[in-house]
Amino acid sequence: GIEANQKSEPINLEGSSLPFSADKQANITAKYEWPVGDGLMAMIAFDVSYSDEIFSDFQGGESFTRDFVTGAPTDTPYSFDDEFRQDSYTLYNARIGLTGEGGAWKAYLWGRNLTDEYYYLATLKNSETVARYPGMTRSYGVSFEYYLD
Repeated sequence: GIEANQKSEPINLEGSSLPFSADKQANITAKYEWPVGDGLMAMIAFDVSYSDEIFSDFQGGESFTRDFVTGAPTDTPYSFDDEFRQDSYTLYNARIGLTGEGGAWKAYLWGRNLTDEYYYLATLKNSETVARYPGMTRSYGVSFEYYLD
């Protein structure tokens, strides 16, 4: 069908990828736990996540824009705007911690995006402004969890 992209250009969406959907994504986690005495368990974990490039707008399935009323091709060639392309990225995270007896509590030191990868979550057009929303930079922290019976 004839729809509009973020720049309000009428285009045929046939064959276009869905916005915000990567062709490939992968996650892997490795975790090791061991007893350290008196009911305590130590833990170390690493995880990696990958996202293929994504597009924040429809790419259009034909080389020409379309008239909204008739659906006929116009004289205006359609060219996908690369500002709506977001490169692939890989994030590395790690955590180390202790778990109390029976899992009643957990304490972790963690780091996210350890390589400080600069990536975008979305690129959107709002009125006459195009805005890119970056992902989180490298961050570190401490988490404590306590479970009530």
